[in-house]
Amino acid sequence: MTPFELATTSEIVKELANRTKIKRKKIGMSQKEFAEHIGMKFSTYARFEKTGLISLSNFVDTMRGLYAINDLDSLLLSSNTELKIKW
Repeated sequence: MTPFELATTSEIVKELANRTKIKRKKIGMSQKEFAEHIGMKFSTYARFEKTGLISLSNFVDTMRGLYAINDLDSLLLSSNTELKIKW
């Protein structure tokens, strides 16, 4: 797995989709069951797992459905690293 800082945006979103798929399977739900669980169209969720493409609000719903919403809460709060702008 390529570290996110070295990955393209496409690689990152596909990796996030893959990690989501793994976590969904660990809780024992099919794609259809999970989509119903989070109130999302099956086709929208299935496309996300396949391509990594999803709206931010649907991604938040997905994280909530995986009981991982607290992971998002701390995502941008880390003050342990310096901001390094590379333009």
